[in-house]
Amino acid sequence: MKVIVSFSGGKDSLAALLWTREHITNNFTTVFCDTGWEHPLTYEYIHRIADKLHLDLVTLKSKKYDGMVDLARQKKRWPSVRARFCTEELKIKPTIDYVLDEVQDNMLMIQGIRGAESPARAKMSAQCTYFKYYLEPYGYDKNGAPAFIAEGVLKPAMDWSYVPETSTAKKVAVSAKISYEMRDDFDYMQSEIDNMLRTSLVQERTKQLLTGDGTGVNLKGIFTAAATYTATALDGTVEMANKADAIRAAILQMRNLNFYPDVVMLNPSDRASIDLTKDSTGHYISDELFRLIRGVEIVESTYVKAGDFLVADTSKWNVRPYKGIRVEFGWVDDDFQKNLFTVICEERLHSYFASVDQGAFVKGEFATIIAALQKPAA
Repeated sequence: MKVIVSFSGGKDSLAALLWTREHITNNFTTVFCDTGWEHPLTYEYIHRIADKLHLDLVTLKSKKYDGMVDLARQKKRWPSVRARFCTEELKIKPTIDYVLDEVQDNMLMIQGIRGAESPARAKMSAQCTYFKYYLEPYGYDKNGAPAFIAEGVLKPAMDWSYVPETSTAKKVAVSAKISYEMRDDFDYMQSEIDNMLRTSLVQERTKQLLTGDGTGVNLKGIFTAAATYTATALDGTVEMANKADAIRAAILQMRNLNFYPDVVMLNPSDRASIDLTKDSTGHYISDELFRLIRGVEIVESTYVKAGDFLVADTSKWNVRPYKGIRVEFGWVDDDFQKNLFTVICEERLHSYFASVDQGAFVKGEFATIIAALQKPAA
């Protein structure tokens, strides 16, 4: 069994590290998640401890963001008390990626969490579900809420009850046959076949990530799992309602739930329709759309049905590949006798978001939402 100890350079994680050495094993891996935002003395201290204790230290970094500054730039905002996405993106996800990529055996992960730090931490189970939330998405109910209090008064507690849900890894694959002669006659043929298979696999993966129905071997696509647009305060108030208004209304639904949309997905024909639509004065409404949805990227995809669209806070969407795309050559049946190769290209991955975050993804039909928004004629 592989033992992993999380070490941040703080006293709690150091205590957990020393406790592991004394009570469990000296043969463990220490992981440090580098946010690119630590004080130079923190880096120096971590490496000094690693050298002194002869630790097997692994430094983890986000595959998606080049540290805190890049994260803030791509998110178009800094983390805050209301949006603490830095821990998730720069620490939790890199650790999960490491576990999925490198750990082939049973695993014990140890973290230093001090119960005296807060009432919530004091109630945590000894078997911490910190990473299980991300590997197997959870829904939850909460009791209690924050409140303003007087000096010296006991702080209100918030209790959480978790409801486990299952996320199953799915495999996408494709294969092709090439002859020895084809490979030998064209130096570039093997790489061409490799690229062709990878491209076709990525296309199918993208289609499944967006529209998979979740049955059998299929992924549960984001359109399948997303919340549907419901009535907002804008309904019945918009004159000459159009597709730009429909997108803005869906964004409002998300913002009312404290999610921060960063992507709009729609069919290329709908994007062209928006670009070419003019208002009563002859001006293109696309300029107005960009003003209305500033900070939200428009992504076109033929996998989105014409007339439909989706607004998403992609920070809540977890796509977890296992070791990336794998390409292998081999023989099947009588391939060897026929001077043939069989080439396979495959990838296993998870795709999910926690049920509590369903409101971070809102789908709708332009025609339906436009009709709901339209202000009745006087």
